[in-house]
Amino acid sequence: MKSGILLTTAFATMLLVGCGESVDRPPTFQVTGAVIYKDKPVEGATVSFWTDGAARAAQGITNAEGKFKLTTFDFNDGAVTGTHTVTVKKVEAGKNQSSVDEAMLNDPAAMADMAANMGNGDNGPKSLIPAKYGDRNQTDLTAEVTENEADNSFNFLLAD
Repeated sequence: MKSGILLTTAFATMLLVGCGESVDRPPTFQVTGAVIYKDKPVEGATVSFWTDGAARAAQGITNAEGKFKLTTFDFNDGAVTGTHTVTVKKVEAGKNQSSVDEAMLNDPAAMADMAANMGNGDNGPKSLIPAKYGDRNQTDLTAEVTENEADNSFNFLLAD
């Protein structure tokens, strides 16, 4: 009987401690939008919202209509509130790019690493949109994310 109680207590502790949720996460709010370049939707671009003090960027990948939803911690959970510098990257796709994109949607940390390293250097993949939009220090795109999710829809019209 005593071992059954210990086993039950140990199992309950593992559930509470090991569930993967972090109580220290800041709240996120749904963010959607679209990316347009040369009057056409940009498919397969990585959109990143960067803000000071955030643990990571919120990111999403545009669909065939150029539309995106952001992910910070959990799939499509949005972004933290505040003013964000926005980057948009689209590079020539490799053979397995579509499967990579699907994997990135389900793993925000991997998506952040991939986006941070895409198109760096002269030997990297060719950018299919003006490269300034993919550089946090050169982009002129910004967005203000609020708790009112109705205000968190952003359309970015890219220009040469």
